[in-house]
Amino acid sequence: MSLEEQIAQIVDPFEFTRLCNTIFAAEHGHDFQVIDGTRGDEGNDGWVKPENRILAIHCPIKPERKTDAGIRDKAFDDLDKARKLRDDDKIKVERWTFVTPRKLSNAVIVDITNKARELGIAANHIEATHLAIRLLRHPELIKEFPQLHVSQLEELVRSALESAPESLKIGKREPEDDIRHFLEVKLAAAEDEEVREIVKLRESEDARAAKPRLRAMFYRSSNPHVQLNAIFGLVDLFAPMDDDARDLANLCETAIGAAKRLDSRSAEGYLLAQRGYLLSFEFGKMDLQRRANAMAEARIGFPLTPPQKIAAIERELQQLGKAFSEAFKLALQLASESGSPLAMAAVLISLGNAAGNRALYLRQFGATGEADAERDVCKKALLYAKDLYAALGRELDVANAQMNLANQIRFLGEEQVAKELVASVIPIAEKHGDRNLLKKATWLKQTLESGKIPDYLAGERRE
Repeated sequence: MSLEEQIAQIVDPFEFTRLCNTIFAAEHGHDFQVIDGTRGDEGNDGWVKPENRILAIHCPIKPERKTDAGIRDKAFDDLDKARKLRDDDKIKVERWTFVTPRKLSNAVIVDITNKARELGIAANHIEATHLAIRLLRHPELIKEFPQLHVSQLEELVRSALESAPESLKIGKREPEDDIRHFLEVKLAAAEDEEVREIVKLRESEDARAAKPRLRAMFYRSSNPHVQLNAIFGLVDLFAPMDDDARDLANLCETAIGAAKRLDSRSAEGYLLAQRGYLLSFEFGKMDLQRRANAMAEARIGFPLTPPQKIAAIERELQQLGKAFSEAFKLALQLASESGSPLAMAAVLISLGNAAGNRALYLRQFGATGEADAERDVCKKALLYAKDLYAALGRELDVANAQMNLANQIRFLGEEQVAKELVASVIPIAEKHGDRNLLKKATWLKQTLESGKIPDYLAGERRE
């Protein structure tokens, strides 16, 4: 999806205003005055001083419900406010610009122009096409808007796969694959008591009891193999409603030291990908809450969140967005350098799951353009990972990839396909004795058949 269309799909008034302010500040520098709209802007959403121009920024929460009459009334009201500011000698208003995500009909633009002319003001309208062109003049700004990173992540996946070495494309297997792959860890358990304990904990029926013990083993062990597999176990057992995603992301970063001691690019890439997924999960939680608050405030007509808190949330979202994007970028690079198809597949699964999670909540907020773009990244990454496993003859890994795909697409309009996928996973999990995969597949099968999901927020859990 083009940058223009992504901007046109924005339905969050706060985010759209922030985008416009960022673009105009980059274009005009100190000549552009940003207005704090939370304290009453009197129709002035931004001021370009040398042009004596006022911006009126309007982002409908439900654009599909807006009629020409509604848009016209909003524009006329803001024009009257601009005239009053001029007539009261508060601001010398000569020009007025109506800024919206989507295009307006010609009839509305004509009416707005005529109304402004009657008031002695020169008016114009800009929308996603103009904003995208201006934003592309300043590509360094895109990093401030992680929701517009989708096309970049998709390009990152494409370029990483196209530039992969021949050893990766043809499925050649490197010895270092054994460092992070659980099947090989189980084979090594016979020779190391700590590794045997790791395997036991990772296969435990009681995940809640296993996780603190895995964490303790990571803390106390000086064996990099044990440290890595303790973190891999914690990642496998991660439960979003129970575990601290940021803390686990930090542990993944710490464990990179163990991967470096083993000179394993594949293990390092895997840890970075898991860190990217966990930080993306945290980003999603914050972004979801921010969007919900913005929509609630827009409905009631006044702010509930202090400006200082809004600014702090925005800064944190920017940091998280940059951190998870960089983690995925480096993870793909390391996986490619390792020549390990297993490492590349593992990184792609983490990236695909992160994109799928974002697609889910974006769809809930009506951001269909952003959601569809994330959905496409999700499916592309997971399907390629599945194909890599299949080329290696890794039946169980193919089933794991299919399980991840089924778990994502059930929320993305493909529930029946998800049912068929998970039905094919269960016999493979049984054949290989993978209790963790069998448990997850059985739960998903029950959910798809019954339509019932535990109320995790109320304390319900799977039995």
